[in-house]
Amino acid sequence: MRHFSLFIMTLGLFALFQAGAQEQAINIGRIQLYPTFGAALGYDDNLALSRSNPISSRYRLLEPGIRADLNGQNHQFRAQYRISDASFSDSARDDFTDQFLDLSWRYTPTIRSDLTLSARWHESHDRRGEGLRENFINTLDRDVDEFRDTGLGLRYTHGAPGARGRLALFADAGDKRYDNNRDFTAAGDYDSFRYGGEFGWRVGARTTAILQASQTDINYDLSDRDAEQRQLAVGVLWDGAPQSDARILLGRLSRSPDSADQPDFSGAFWEAAVNWRPVERSTFSLVTNRSTDEAFGNASFLVRERIALGWRHQWHGRLSTALDVAFADESLRPSGREDDIVQYGVSVDYTFRRWLLLGAGLRHVERDSNNTFFDYSRNEILLSAQLSL
Repeated sequence: MRHFSLFIMTLGLFALFQAGAQEQAINIGRIQLYPTFGAALGYDDNLALSRSNPISSRYRLLEPGIRADLNGQNHQFRAQYRISDASFSDSARDDFTDQFLDLSWRYTPTIRSDLTLSARWHESHDRRGEGLRENFINTLDRDVDEFRDTGLGLRYTHGAPGARGRLALFADAGDKRYDNNRDFTAAGDYDSFRYGGEFGWRVGARTTAILQASQTDINYDLSDRDAEQRQLAVGVLWDGAPQSDARILLGRLSRSPDSADQPDFSGAFWEAAVNWRPVERSTFSLVTNRSTDEAFGNASFLVRERIALGWRHQWHGRLSTALDVAFADESLRPSGREDDIVQYGVSVDYTFRRWLLLGAGLRHVERDSNNTFFDYSRNEILLSAQLSL
Protein backbone atom coordinates (compact mmCIF):
# COMPACT_ATOMS: atom_id res chain seq x y z
CA MET A 1 0.00 0.00 0.00
CA ARG A 2 1.42 3.34 -0.94
CA HIS A 3 1.92 5.65 1.98
CA PHE A 4 -0.46 8.62 2.11
CA SER A 5 2.38 11.15 2.30
CA LEU A 6 3.12 10.52 -1.37
CA PHE A 7 -0.21 12.14 -2.22
CA ILE A 8 0.17 15.45 -0.44
CA MET A 9 3.66 15.81 -1.89
CA THR A 10 1.98 16.30 -5.27
CA LEU A 11 0.99 19.73 -4.01
CA GLY A 12 4.63 20.63 -3.54
CA LEU A 13 5.19 20.18 0.20
CA PHE A 14 8.86 19.35 0.72
CA ALA A 15 9.50 19.48 -3.03
CA LEU A 16 13.14 19.96 -2.18
CA PHE A 17 14.74 19.26 -5.48
CA GLN A 18 12.00 20.05 -7.99
CA ALA A 19 11.52 23.82 -8.07
CA GLY A 20 14.04 26.24 -6.78
CA ALA A 21 17.14 27.89 -8.09
CA GLN A 22 16.85 28.88 -11.73
CA GLU A 23 18.60 26.42 -13.99
CA GLN A 24 21.20 27.23 -16.59
CA ALA A 25 22.30 24.69 -19.16
CA ILE A 26 25.67 23.32 -20.16
CA ASN A 27 25.58 23.14 -23.95
CA ILE A 28 27.37 20.25 -25.65
CA GLY A 29 26.53 20.54 -29.30
CA ARG A 30 22.72 20.26 -29.53
CA ILE A 31 22.45 18.68 -26.08
CA GLN A 32 21.57 20.81 -23.06
CA LEU A 33 22.63 19.48 -19.66
CA TYR A 34 21.08 20.63 -16.35
CA PRO A 35 22.97 19.25 -13.32
CA THR A 36 21.56 19.77 -9.81
CA PHE A 37 22.60 18.84 -6.30
CA GLY A 38 20.35 18.78 -3.25
CA ALA A 39 21.15 18.19 0.41
CA ALA A 40 18.95 18.05 3.48
CA LEU A 41 19.20 17.54 7.23
CA GLY A 42 16.13 16.24 9.00
CA TYR A 43 14.59 14.64 12.05
CA ASP A 44 11.88 11.95 11.97
CA ASP A 45 10.25 10.88 15.23
CA ASN A 46 8.55 7.69 13.94
CA LEU A 47 10.54 6.02 11.19
CA ALA A 48 8.67 2.69 11.24
CA LEU A 49 5.18 4.24 11.65
CA SER A 50 4.65 2.39 14.92
CA ARG A 51 1.84 2.99 17.41
CA SER A 52 3.64 2.06 20.62
CA ASN A 53 7.38 1.78 19.87
CA PRO A 54 8.39 4.77 17.74
CA ILE A 55 11.94 4.89 16.41
CA SER A 56 13.34 8.41 16.00
CA SER A 57 16.48 9.61 14.29
CA ARG A 58 18.27 12.51 12.68
CA TYR A 59 19.19 11.96 9.05
CA ARG A 60 20.96 13.48 6.08
CA LEU A 61 19.74 13.24 2.50
CA LEU A 62 21.82 13.83 -0.64
CA GLU A 63 20.26 14.07 -4.11
CA PRO A 64 22.55 14.66 -7.09
CA GLY A 65 20.83 14.63 -10.47
CA ILE A 66 21.13 15.60 -14.10
CA ARG A 67 18.74 16.24 -16.99
CA ALA A 68 19.64 16.13 -20.67
CA ASP A 69 17.49 17.71 -23.41
CA LEU A 70 17.89 17.26 -27.14
CA ASN A 71 15.46 19.25 -29.28
CA GLY A 72 15.00 18.97 -33.02
CA GLN A 73 12.60 20.43 -35.57
CA ASN A 74 9.79 17.98 -34.83
CA HIS A 75 11.07 15.89 -31.93
CA GLN A 76 12.16 16.34 -28.32
CA PHE A 77 14.20 13.89 -26.26
CA ARG A 78 14.68 14.13 -22.50
CA ALA A 79 16.65 11.94 -20.07
CA GLN A 80 16.62 12.48 -16.31
CA TYR A 81 18.69 10.64 -13.69
CA ARG A 82 18.66 11.17 -9.93
CA ILE A 83 20.16 9.44 -6.89
CA SER A 84 18.56 9.77 -3.46
CA ASP A 85 20.87 8.66 -0.64
CA ALA A 86 19.81 8.84 3.02
CA SER A 87 21.70 7.98 6.18
CA PHE A 88 19.99 7.85 9.61
CA SER A 89 22.29 8.52 12.56
CA ASP A 90 20.32 6.41 15.08
CA SER A 91 18.78 3.76 12.82
CA ALA A 92 21.08 2.33 10.14
CA ARG A 93 18.41 -0.17 9.06
CA ASP A 94 16.50 2.72 7.50
CA ASP A 95 19.40 3.85 5.30
CA PHE A 96 18.64 3.73 1.58
CA THR A 97 20.08 4.60 -1.81
CA ASP A 98 17.43 5.02 -4.52
CA GLN A 99 18.00 5.62 -8.24
CA PHE A 100 15.58 7.06 -10.79
CA LEU A 101 16.01 7.10 -14.56
CA ASP A 102 13.25 8.53 -16.78
CA LEU A 103 13.34 8.80 -20.57
CA SER A 104 10.87 10.44 -22.95
CA TRP A 105 10.73 11.09 -26.68
CA ARG A 106 8.09 13.31 -28.25
CA TYR A 107 7.55 13.25 -32.01
CA THR A 108 5.27 15.68 -33.85
CA PRO A 109 5.45 14.87 -37.59
CA THR A 110 2.47 17.17 -38.33
CA ILE A 111 0.50 19.78 -36.47
CA ARG A 112 -2.29 17.19 -35.98
CA SER A 113 -0.17 14.29 -34.73
CA ASP A 114 1.68 14.02 -31.43
CA LEU A 115 3.39 10.80 -30.29
CA THR A 116 5.14 10.44 -26.92
CA LEU A 117 7.11 7.38 -25.82
CA SER A 118 8.39 7.08 -22.26
CA ALA A 119 10.36 4.62 -20.13
CA ARG A 120 11.28 4.44 -16.47
CA TRP A 121 13.72 2.45 -14.36
CA HIS A 122 13.42 3.12 -10.64
CA GLU A 123 15.27 1.40 -7.81
CA SER A 124 13.41 2.49 -4.69
CA HIS A 125 12.18 1.17 -1.35
CA ASP A 126 9.30 0.83 1.07
CA ARG A 127 10.10 2.26 4.48
CA ARG A 128 9.77 -0.02 7.49
CA GLY A 129 6.17 -0.08 8.70
CA GLU A 130 4.49 0.34 5.31
CA GLY A 131 3.79 -1.77 2.27
CA LEU A 132 4.18 -5.50 2.74
CA ARG A 133 5.08 -5.35 6.44
CA GLU A 134 2.88 -2.57 7.69
CA ASN A 135 3.50 -2.19 11.42
CA PHE A 136 4.53 -5.85 11.78
CA ILE A 137 6.79 -5.90 14.84
CA ASN A 138 8.38 -9.26 13.95
CA THR A 139 9.93 -7.81 10.78
CA LEU A 140 11.20 -4.51 12.16
CA ASP A 141 14.69 -6.00 12.54
CA ARG A 142 15.01 -6.11 8.72
CA ASP A 143 16.39 -3.45 6.40
CA VAL A 144 13.97 -1.46 4.25
CA ASP A 145 12.28 -3.41 1.43
CA GLU A 146 14.02 -2.60 -1.86
CA PHE A 147 12.27 -2.92 -5.22
CA ARG A 148 12.64 -2.17 -8.91
CA ASP A 149 9.80 -0.44 -10.73
CA THR A 150 10.18 -0.43 -14.53
CA GLY A 151 7.75 0.66 -17.20
CA LEU A 152 7.07 1.68 -20.78
CA GLY A 153 4.45 4.18 -21.87
CA LEU A 154 2.91 5.41 -25.11
CA ARG A 155 0.49 8.26 -25.85
CA TYR A 156 -0.75 9.33 -29.28
CA THR A 157 -2.87 12.43 -29.81
CA HIS A 158 -4.66 13.32 -33.03
CA GLY A 159 -5.95 16.85 -33.48
CA ALA A 160 -4.27 20.22 -33.79
CA PRO A 161 -3.92 22.40 -30.68
CA GLY A 162 -7.04 24.51 -30.47
CA ALA A 163 -9.06 22.17 -32.70
CA ARG A 164 -12.65 21.50 -31.69
CA GLY A 165 -12.03 17.79 -31.24
CA ARG A 166 -8.93 15.86 -30.09
CA LEU A 167 -8.49 12.11 -29.61
CA ALA A 168 -5.80 10.56 -27.40
CA LEU A 169 -4.88 6.88 -27.09
CA PHE A 170 -2.56 5.69 -24.31
CA ALA A 171 -0.96 2.55 -22.90
CA ASP A 172 1.42 1.90 -20.02
CA ALA A 173 3.08 -1.34 -18.93
CA GLY A 174 4.63 -1.60 -15.47
CA ASP A 175 6.57 -4.25 -13.57
CA LYS A 176 7.40 -4.21 -9.85
CA ARG A 177 9.87 -6.66 -8.30
CA TYR A 178 11.27 -6.73 -4.75
CA ASP A 179 14.99 -7.42 -4.33
CA ASN A 180 15.44 -8.34 -0.65
CA ASN A 181 13.57 -9.88 2.29
CA ARG A 182 12.19 -12.36 -0.24
CA ASP A 183 10.59 -14.65 2.35
CA PHE A 184 7.69 -12.18 2.50
CA THR A 185 8.27 -9.54 -0.20
CA ALA A 186 7.89 -12.10 -3.03
CA ALA A 187 4.14 -11.83 -2.50
CA GLY A 188 4.33 -8.21 -3.69
CA ASP A 189 5.75 -8.88 -7.16
CA TYR A 190 3.28 -7.98 -9.90
CA ASP A 191 2.96 -6.44 -13.33
CA SER A 192 0.25 -4.19 -14.74
CA PHE A 193 -0.92 -3.03 -18.13
CA ARG A 194 -3.19 0.00 -18.54
CA TYR A 195 -4.66 1.11 -21.84
CA GLY A 196 -7.48 3.34 -23.00
CA GLY A 197 -8.49 6.51 -24.75
CA GLU A 198 -9.75 10.02 -24.17
CA PHE A 199 -11.82 12.25 -26.44
CA GLY A 200 -12.02 15.98 -25.88
CA TRP A 201 -14.54 18.33 -27.52
CA ARG A 202 -14.12 22.07 -27.17
CA VAL A 203 -17.45 23.57 -26.08
CA GLY A 204 -16.20 27.08 -25.38
CA ALA A 205 -13.19 29.33 -25.71
CA ARG A 206 -11.72 27.96 -22.48
CA THR A 207 -13.78 24.82 -21.82
CA THR A 208 -13.35 21.29 -23.19
CA ALA A 209 -15.65 18.36 -22.44
CA ILE A 210 -13.89 15.01 -21.88
CA LEU A 211 -14.89 11.36 -22.27
CA GLN A 212 -12.36 8.83 -20.94
CA ALA A 213 -12.29 5.03 -20.80
CA SER A 214 -9.51 2.73 -19.62
CA GLN A 215 -8.76 -0.78 -18.40
CA THR A 216 -5.95 -2.01 -16.16
CA ASP A 217 -4.87 -5.66 -15.99
CA ILE A 218 -3.04 -6.58 -12.75
CA ASN A 219 -1.15 -9.88 -12.50
CA TYR A 220 0.65 -11.17 -9.39
CA ASP A 221 3.39 -13.78 -9.52
CA LEU A 222 2.63 -15.74 -6.35
CA SER A 223 -0.89 -14.83 -5.21
CA ASP A 224 -4.46 -15.07 -6.48
CA ARG A 225 -5.08 -11.29 -6.38
CA ASP A 226 -5.05 -10.89 -10.18
CA ALA A 227 -7.75 -8.48 -11.31
CA GLU A 228 -9.13 -6.36 -14.14
CA GLN A 229 -10.04 -2.77 -13.40
CA ARG A 230 -12.26 -0.69 -15.68
CA GLN A 231 -12.92 3.02 -15.58
CA LEU A 232 -15.40 5.15 -17.53
CA ALA A 233 -15.67 8.88 -16.84
CA VAL A 234 -16.85 12.19 -18.21
CA GLY A 235 -15.42 15.53 -17.27
CA VAL A 236 -14.29 19.00 -18.14
CA LEU A 237 -11.00 20.74 -18.81
CA TRP A 238 -10.90 24.46 -17.96
CA ASP A 239 -8.09 26.75 -19.12
CA GLY A 240 -8.59 30.15 -17.57
CA ALA A 241 -4.91 31.09 -17.61
CA PRO A 242 -3.36 32.90 -15.95
CA GLN A 243 -5.98 33.10 -13.17
CA SER A 244 -7.18 29.47 -13.01
CA ASP A 245 -7.14 26.02 -14.55
CA ALA A 246 -8.93 22.77 -13.73
CA ARG A 247 -9.35 19.17 -14.82
CA ILE A 248 -12.32 17.26 -13.37
CA LEU A 249 -13.46 13.69 -14.11
CA LEU A 250 -16.50 11.84 -12.70
CA GLY A 251 -17.49 8.30 -13.51
CA ARG A 252 -17.68 4.64 -12.59
CA LEU A 253 -14.91 2.30 -11.48
CA SER A 254 -15.12 -1.49 -11.27
CA ARG A 255 -12.60 -4.13 -10.20
CA SER A 256 -13.14 -7.78 -11.13
CA PRO A 257 -10.85 -10.45 -9.61
CA ASP A 258 -9.81 -13.54 -11.53
CA SER A 259 -10.36 -15.70 -8.43
CA ALA A 260 -13.82 -16.25 -6.95
CA ASP A 261 -12.20 -16.12 -3.49
CA GLN A 262 -11.27 -12.44 -3.92
CA PRO A 263 -13.68 -9.52 -3.46
CA ASP A 264 -14.86 -7.31 -6.32
CA PHE A 265 -15.73 -3.63 -6.34
CA SER A 266 -17.97 -1.27 -8.27
CA GLY A 267 -18.55 2.33 -7.34
CA ALA A 268 -18.14 6.00 -8.05
CA PHE A 269 -14.85 7.38 -9.32
CA TRP A 270 -13.65 10.96 -9.37
CA GLU A 271 -10.47 12.87 -10.05
CA ALA A 272 -9.98 16.62 -9.87
CA ALA A 273 -7.09 19.09 -9.89
CA VAL A 274 -7.88 22.80 -9.58
CA ASN A 275 -5.51 25.77 -9.38
CA TRP A 276 -6.63 29.33 -8.61
CA ARG A 277 -4.37 32.36 -8.71
CA PRO A 278 -6.30 35.36 -7.34
CA VAL A 279 -3.17 37.51 -7.45
CA GLU A 280 0.00 37.13 -9.44
CA ARG A 281 2.14 35.56 -6.71
CA SER A 282 -0.40 33.34 -4.93
CA THR A 283 -1.65 29.90 -5.97
CA PHE A 284 -4.38 27.90 -4.22
CA SER A 285 -4.56 24.21 -5.14
CA LEU A 286 -7.18 21.50 -4.70
CA VAL A 287 -6.49 17.86 -5.55
CA THR A 288 -9.03 15.12 -4.83
CA ASN A 289 -9.83 11.63 -6.08
CA ARG A 290 -11.48 8.32 -5.33
CA SER A 291 -9.63 5.27 -6.58
CA THR A 292 -8.39 1.80 -5.71
CA ASP A 293 -4.85 0.71 -4.88
CA GLU A 294 -2.99 -2.50 -4.14
CA ALA A 295 -2.91 -3.73 -0.54
CA PHE A 296 -1.31 -6.64 1.27
CA GLY A 297 -1.63 -8.65 4.45
CA ASN A 298 -5.30 -9.51 5.09
CA ALA A 299 -6.50 -7.20 2.29
CA SER A 300 -6.66 -7.70 -1.48
CA PHE A 301 -6.99 -4.01 -2.33
CA LEU A 302 -8.13 -0.74 -0.82
CA VAL A 303 -10.57 2.00 -1.79
CA ARG A 304 -9.21 5.46 -1.06
CA GLU A 305 -10.94 8.83 -0.95
CA ARG A 306 -8.64 11.80 -0.47
CA ILE A 307 -8.47 15.56 -0.71
CA ALA A 308 -5.52 17.93 -0.41
CA LEU A 309 -5.52 21.71 -0.18
CA GLY A 310 -2.50 23.93 -0.61
CA TRP A 311 -1.52 27.59 -0.69
CA ARG A 312 1.80 28.75 -2.11
CA HIS A 313 2.80 32.41 -2.06
CA GLN A 314 5.83 34.21 -3.48
CA TRP A 315 6.34 37.08 -1.08
CA HIS A 316 8.99 38.70 -3.28
CA GLY A 317 11.66 37.58 -5.69
CA ARG A 318 13.48 35.47 -3.08
CA LEU A 319 11.05 34.26 -0.38
CA SER A 320 8.14 31.82 -0.83
CA THR A 321 6.00 29.83 1.61
CA ALA A 322 3.64 26.88 1.34
CA LEU A 323 0.84 25.60 3.57
CA ASP A 324 -0.72 22.19 2.89
CA VAL A 325 -3.37 19.99 4.49
CA ALA A 326 -4.70 16.64 3.31
CA PHE A 327 -7.29 14.09 4.44
CA ALA A 328 -7.85 10.50 3.35
CA ASP A 329 -10.26 7.68 4.09
CA GLU A 330 -8.98 4.18 3.23
CA SER A 331 -11.18 1.11 3.24
CA LEU A 332 -9.26 -2.19 3.00
CA ARG A 333 -11.21 -4.99 1.34
CA PRO A 334 -12.24 -7.56 2.52
CA SER A 335 -10.58 -7.16 5.95
CA GLY A 336 -13.05 -4.50 7.09
CA ARG A 337 -10.28 -2.21 8.28
CA GLU A 338 -10.98 1.54 7.95
CA ASP A 339 -8.28 4.21 8.27
CA ASP A 340 -8.62 7.97 8.55
CA ILE A 341 -5.41 9.86 7.78
CA VAL A 342 -4.67 13.56 8.17
CA GLN A 343 -1.50 15.35 7.19
CA TYR A 344 -0.50 18.99 7.32
CA GLY A 345 2.69 20.96 6.94
CA VAL A 346 4.39 24.25 6.27
CA SER A 347 7.54 25.02 4.29
CA VAL A 348 9.65 28.09 3.52
CA ASP A 349 12.04 28.55 0.58
CA TYR A 350 14.56 31.33 0.15
CA THR A 351 16.53 31.91 -3.06
CA PHE A 352 19.80 33.02 -1.52
CA ARG A 353 21.47 33.22 -4.91
CA ARG A 354 20.28 32.45 -8.43
CA TRP A 355 22.01 29.07 -8.09
CA LEU A 356 21.22 28.37 -4.40
CA LEU A 357 17.84 27.64 -2.81
CA LEU A 358 17.51 27.19 0.96
CA GLY A 359 14.44 25.62 2.54
CA ALA A 360 12.88 24.55 5.84
CA GLY A 361 9.74 22.58 6.59
CA LEU A 362 7.58 20.90 9.22
CA ARG A 363 5.20 18.01 8.60
CA HIS A 364 2.74 16.04 10.76
CA VAL A 365 0.95 12.82 9.80
CA GLU A 366 -1.61 10.96 11.90
CA ARG A 367 -3.58 7.77 11.20
CA ASP A 368 -6.68 6.70 13.15
CA SER A 369 -7.85 3.14 12.40
CA ASN A 370 -10.75 1.02 13.62
CA ASN A 371 -7.96 -1.48 14.34
CA THR A 372 -5.96 0.50 16.88
CA PHE A 373 -2.86 -1.60 16.17
CA PHE A 374 -2.39 0.50 13.02
CA ASP A 375 -2.75 3.92 14.68
CA TYR A 376 0.31 6.17 14.60
CA SER A 377 1.46 9.78 14.53
CA ARG A 378 4.62 11.10 12.95
CA ASN A 379 6.45 14.44 12.88
CA GLU A 380 9.28 15.51 10.60
CA ILE A 381 11.56 18.54 10.52
CA LEU A 382 13.65 19.34 7.44
CA LEU A 383 16.36 21.83 6.43
CA SER A 384 17.43 21.72 2.79
CA ALA A 385 19.59 23.29 0.12
CA GLN A 386 19.57 22.94 -3.65
CA LEU A 387 22.34 23.99 -6.00
CA SER A 388 22.24 24.38 -9.78
CA LEU A 389 24.31 26.11 -12.43
